[in-house]
Amino acid sequence: MLLINQSKMEYRTPDNALRVLPGYIPKNYRIWEPRGDHNIIKYFEDRGYNIQGTNEKNFLDIDPPLKSSDFDCIVSKPDFSTLSNFLERCIYFKKPFMLLMPITALETERRQRYFQETKIKIILFDRRVQFLSPQLLNQTKKTRPPMATAWFCHGFENIPNVLNFSKLV
Repeated sequence: MLLINQSKMEYRTPDNALRVLPGYIPKNYRIWEPRGDHNIIKYFEDRGYNIQGTNEKNFLDIDPPLKSSDFDCIVSKPDFSTLSNFLERCIYFKKPFMLLMPITALETERRQRYFQETKIKIILFDRRVQFLSPQLLNQTKKTRPPMATAWFCHGFENIPNVLNFSKLV
């Protein structure tokens, strides 16, 4: 199921930012991508994962489109303007999650409390991710955000350390 949120400008996640994840997600997991990032969905589908996509508005609603029994983990890149609400919603489901967020997500008291409670583990890259600009049909223009991003992970015991380092190849 592919559903892409086109209500506003979206920068999609490139494959090189996703390559580190399959080693940590069991192949039999049912993945939910609640923002409908086509690149995340396609990346996991191409590797034989069962993944569903919806849009962020529905994810943040009281009654989300999927029930907790419909998925095993969440993989997404939240809109930077909704980080706290998005993170809170992921925690609500009591399921493992991997969220690609700016390093500045560590800054607020509210999110720090969430990170402490959920024992977040972070996968850092050796350089900034170049996100794909959807305005171009061929999806070849990449843009770097003004801040570094990392995967903030919860519930994946096979991620070895609180801080993990990965090359962005």
